[in-house]
Amino acid sequence: MKSLLAAAAALALALPVAAAADPAGDAVARYVAWRGGPAFQNATGLHVRGVIDNGRFNGPLERRIEPGRFAERLVLGSADIRRAVVGDEGWTVTLSGQVEDAGEGVAQEAARRRLTAFDDALGGRHGELTLEPDETFDGRSVQVLRVTFTPDSRYDLLLEPTTGALVADRTLEEGVVTVTRFSDWRPVEGVRMPFRQVQQTEGEPIVITTVLTHVDIDPKADPRAFARPASRRIYSFPAGRAHTDPLAFELFAGTRINIPATVNGVATDVMLDSGAEATVLDRSFAESLGLKPSGLVAAVGTGGRDVAELVSGVDIRLGDVELKGLTVALMDLKAIGATIGRPLPVVLGKEVLNALTVQLDFERKTITFHDPARYRAPAGASARARHERVGPARHSRLHRGRQAGADGLRPGQRVAAAGLSQSLEAGGTALRPSDVPEPVGRGGRPATAHGRQRPQPDPRRRRDP
Repeated sequence: MKSLLAAAAALALALPVAAAADPAGDAVARYVAWRGGPAFQNATGLHVRGVIDNGRFNGPLERRIEPGRFAERLVLGSADIRRAVVGDEGWTVTLSGQVEDAGEGVAQEAARRRLTAFDDALGGRHGELTLEPDETFDGRSVQVLRVTFTPDSRYDLLLEPTTGALVADRTLEEGVVTVTRFSDWRPVEGVRMPFRQVQQTEGEPIVITTVLTHVDIDPKADPRAFARPASRRIYSFPAGRAHTDPLAFELFAGTRINIPATVNGVATDVMLDSGAEATVLDRSFAESLGLKPSGLVAAVGTGGRDVAELVSGVDIRLGDVELKGLTVALMDLKAIGATIGRPLPVVLGKEVLNALTVQLDFERKTITFHDPARYRAPAGASARARHERVGPARHSRLHRGRQAGADGLRPGQRVAAAGLSQSLEAGGTALRPSDVPEPVGRGGRPATAHGRQRPQPDPRRRRDP
């Protein structure tokens, strides 16, 4: 009798311990089984096509994940977004068609996309796996299976507690929460895949809906999808000219370079900002030119999250050189102009620095734009990364995002008027991308023409479930 009682007591004590041994592992097992079991676990690649819509504009989407590499292209009105990452390196295409090296953050984002496409993130090797307390989501109870990659980057699966069905996922990046709801689940090669996804970032009015029309698990490798495309040439000089004449500029407040220009044939001043990810037009100025919005991105300011529109087909002439067919952002720049103490119709962003060799003469306060294919740096010029801070010298040159100066350059003020980026932040109107476009501008973060620093990872880029 004693032995039976002892055995029963031992069993009673052991049962709760066994049941609670690995709650996160149990949740993973239910989820993996629901998604397709071994077919889901063994999948390593994904190719999808569909239509993406932000409520005002829509267009095609294509995304490809293969072991060690990621590529996507999506079109929302005038925003044609392309990027690819292979290993730790990659490329992105700007709103105006210029090809740039992808930064470290883009590579990290792509790696996490690959991890969360199937079950690779759930093994605990790439981040801490925990089962958080149940929550009520859209009126139903859900389990919260969490992968914490870094203290400011995490990925939550919101699961139906009994079956392990995926209701939604939730990401946190740099304090910004994005939720994606999944529906229209269909079996594809033994794996359950959602053919409808609705995504929204907390506090933003833009809702991104994706409807898939094609899904292929472990597609045949396609190296062409990851090949770096040619950059679109956006500038032109008159026949026989390789540079402009020196153009007088105003160095306003000691940091902000204002240049005479024409925008779609209308004379105006533009402010050069090396930190702006794209050119920005004041909304009222754009309306006076008859420009109509053709795309939409999210804008972030001290008043909260709002939207900024995109306009394509913008031509900017600087002396004898013309930047043609730019896609730019529209924003109300009046508040920023009031902050810095002068009207601000146009912020000239990195497009000109990516495309041309820019020569600054601070002593004479002139700026000259050169065709980089025919420019030769003078003997003795030294190169510095564009975000380095340097003081005015007799001649300093900004060469495709690099600054070259005569002897005597010393630490001090940063050229290329990156002060506007700070004003954008101070004025409460820093631009941020929607779910799709590359960043249009984010205050206070300098950028180099290649491999530039960006707020990374972008908190609202999708992770395929």
